[in-house]
Amino acid sequence: MHDTLQLTAVSEEGEGRRWLRAIPDALGVAIVIIGAAALFYPAIRHGTLLGPFDFGKAINLGGSFSHPVRNSVDTDWVFEYWPWLSLDRGLLAHMQFPLWNRYSGMGMPEFANFQSAVLGLSDIIGYLAPLKAEFLVTLFVRIAIAGTGAYAAARVLGSQPIGAAVAGLAFELSGPFAAWMGWPFADVFCWVGWIIAFGYLCYRPRDGSRATPWHFVGLVASVAFAVYGGMPEGLALLLLVVGVFFLVVVVADLFRKEVPGWAGLLRPVGGFAIGLAIGAPLILPGKQLVDGAVRSSAHAQPLESGYMLGALSGRWCGSPLSGQHYICGTNYYEAVGYVGVAILVLAGLGMLRSWGAPGVIPAVAAGAFAVLVSYRIGPIDLWSLASHVGLGAVVPSRARILVPFFLALLAARGADRLASSRLPAGRYERGANGHGRPRYVPIDQRVDGKVLVALSTSVIVVVGVVLLAARVAGDAPFSAMSGIVARVRQDALHVPLAVTALAVMLTAALVGIYLVVPGRARATGEGVPGRAGNSGNRSRTYRRGVALTWSARVALFILLLAYVPTAIATTTPLLTFSHGGPFPENPELVALRRIVGSALVGVVHPGNPASRSAMAGLGITPEENVGYEIRELASYDALLPKALVEGWTGPERSALVDQVAGWFIPSVDSVSLARRYGVEYLLMAGGGPGPAGTRLVHDFPSKDFGTVSLWKVPGAQQATLEPGAAASPLWTDPAAPLRAAPGGTAAGTGGIGTGARGTAVRTGGIGTAVGTAGKGASTGHASALSWLDDNTFAVRVSASAVATLVVRVTDDPGWHATIDGKPIPLHRHAGMTMAVQVPGGVHTIVFHYWPHALSEGLWIAAAGAAAMVMIVAIELLRARLLSRRQVSAGRRSRHLPRSDTGACRLPPGTGAGATPG
Repeated sequence: MHDTLQLTAVSEEGEGRRWLRAIPDALGVAIVIIGAAALFYPAIRHGTLLGPFDFGKAINLGGSFSHPVRNSVDTDWVFEYWPWLSLDRGLLAHMQFPLWNRYSGMGMPEFANFQSAVLGLSDIIGYLAPLKAEFLVTLFVRIAIAGTGAYAAARVLGSQPIGAAVAGLAFELSGPFAAWMGWPFADVFCWVGWIIAFGYLCYRPRDGSRATPWHFVGLVASVAFAVYGGMPEGLALLLLVVGVFFLVVVVADLFRKEVPGWAGLLRPVGGFAIGLAIGAPLILPGKQLVDGAVRSSAHAQPLESGYMLGALSGRWCGSPLSGQHYICGTNYYEAVGYVGVAILVLAGLGMLRSWGAPGVIPAVAAGAFAVLVSYRIGPIDLWSLASHVGLGAVVPSRARILVPFFLALLAARGADRLASSRLPAGRYERGANGHGRPRYVPIDQRVDGKVLVALSTSVIVVVGVVLLAARVAGDAPFSAMSGIVARVRQDALHVPLAVTALAVMLTAALVGIYLVVPGRARATGEGVPGRAGNSGNRSRTYRRGVALTWSARVALFILLLAYVPTAIATTTPLLTFSHGGPFPENPELVALRRIVGSALVGVVHPGNPASRSAMAGLGITPEENVGYEIRELASYDALLPKALVEGWTGPERSALVDQVAGWFIPSVDSVSLARRYGVEYLLMAGGGPGPAGTRLVHDFPSKDFGTVSLWKVPGAQQATLEPGAAASPLWTDPAAPLRAAPGGTAAGTGGIGTGARGTAVRTGGIGTAVGTAGKGASTGHASALSWLDDNTFAVRVSASAVATLVVRVTDDPGWHATIDGKPIPLHRHAGMTMAVQVPGGVHTIVFHYWPHALSEGLWIAAAGAAAMVMIVAIELLRARLLSRRQVSAGRRSRHLPRSDTGACRLPPGTGAGATPG
């Protein structure tokens, strides 16, 4: 009974200590969350909505492109991400999964375009928030995941809570990450900390304990959420850099002969594999879209090395305020690299003083790899090899988003060194005769404060030399600037340097106690019995150690005090606010929506159509029209299908697309072109006569053009019935049985079909019609498209003979069709739209969008989830059996009586030499 009570008391004491041990981590995580909230406060304190929607109001129909706005750089929030988020939210609220976007161009994939991030964790949480706060909640969740992930990774690698808090703040407030927080890049890269934390725990559990199955589940979930976060190029860069980190971890352990065995190697590999498998429903159909996108033929280049100076000051070379679109020859978001001098100093300190600590060498290697990928340093262009492995279209400079993360891990080590509560390593000794008070004798005379001062001074000297050399040699980032503007922008770098220099001087003054006192201590004979200077208190050497410890803490506080406001001031200009709703309306937009309804609207404009300015004040900038639910023959998507360009027969074909940006804004300047693509209304600036054959419907006042006219195109509609047989089948259901078509047979995917008027051969992905059209024109009628949901529409036809139903919806591998409930082959028409062959009579043709790759991905995801559940169940069962064995062994040992010395005491009459009976 006494033993039981004692064990219970010990258990309760252990539980209490466990809660006490959790308090520092709770405070560290709270600091990270507060830092994330502080980042948003300056941007929303004066507005009602986060986002540059004032820019959308200025550029759309009835607005003015020259209207002053706070930020005209992060407009992708308005043009892409908020409209897609709004569309996804509305469809999910009506229990429809957003697979297709029918408002963009002639229709575009929604889920498979990655960037809509339908299943991203931040987006899922945003769906639950009120509409006006949705985007704010989404961005805050991304920042919080990034900061807490960096905190977790630093703790797993051995940092203390204060150092881990520094790591979380350094990553979430860094320029490269915060600048992209409104893009799906942040939804991918925010998981890097959690992936490394769970991956490392799967590889090498802490404190010699066994890896728990929940570490494995955490790794799988982190990888899967990174996949569903969007941006395939971000996922590719993340996997590359994280792969380098774990590769160096394993190689370093091989040199030290500390590899934890096959189980330690297979657990993280299996977690990555299952995480990617669960992401297969997006990866497989998304890969089809990526392979067929115009951007797949582009080749991106890394940044010039001069842009690395942006790591020292986010204000260097300007900031994206009041109409500044491009800075130093490139987009601000593509070049910003702010980390801060304070974090660089702490990272250098952590690297020098903790070189052999877990994760330090891998962090240095992975960070260096990310730098070499992002920047072209002299003749070194690591990304030139990317085209040989199919990654040529990936923009390498975006890998710099991960550089601050690895610097944050190193800075955590440096902060630990400065904030350590332990005195310099030493021992207590008595006098020569063994009497007197003990005195503290330091063993390690190295001082972190000295290293801090040396590193800070070196950084300032190096920066000064680089700036001087850049001004003299005319380095690329400075070549675009001259005069007063150049001087102001360059001198903006001096502000954070001056703040950091002040912090270093204050720190040096505090550390000076340690640098001066040793000589005085030797002169006064401090700490030696019977000598002057021994007042009976602790020795001056001991007090010197206390002063050093607190000066290091104050140094850390000053550095962070200089860093956090500077970081927030650097990134908050990127976060703009607006007054009013997310899709501001004016009388012109309201009238346009009332007139056109669900019809497709095109524009007539001169000049290069592949630019945002082509739509300024004329229509609605794509994809913003999605939020207004107005269909336009225009699109803005990085994964724009090549079919839209290859099938276009109108003017200016060579200038239709910006391959990197993904603009598709064609000029529809004739009735025949409008009818070919089902454009029922045309917007034209200037108030002059419209294309021949069109009818004026309405004139809108415009600040940019004076008048914008809306013209009706007679005979143009989305579905038309044309005489004769269709071309060859293109996208058909491979699982559907072959069915006889009127007048002949139709083959499935990859087969050859014989139609009523000839033979059609399916070659590769594009069908080629070999037969001839029918002799007489058939009469008939096709109704307008009736959208049953955003992934399904129906057309009712009445034909007197075999005819072709042409539907002006973008041809995509995911479309399938049925006629009166029976599968029917699809054909590609005009290089970019769909057609089906219908027999005479009255029929209902239903088109449904569901890619085969999505079905395959769901099967793979189900298999991956089943494998994860099975692995977790096996690990839990093994842990339970092991626990039972340990309990049983403990019970057996307690039944044996023990002597006072702890040895087993045998009962009388037993043992060696005892007489039986």
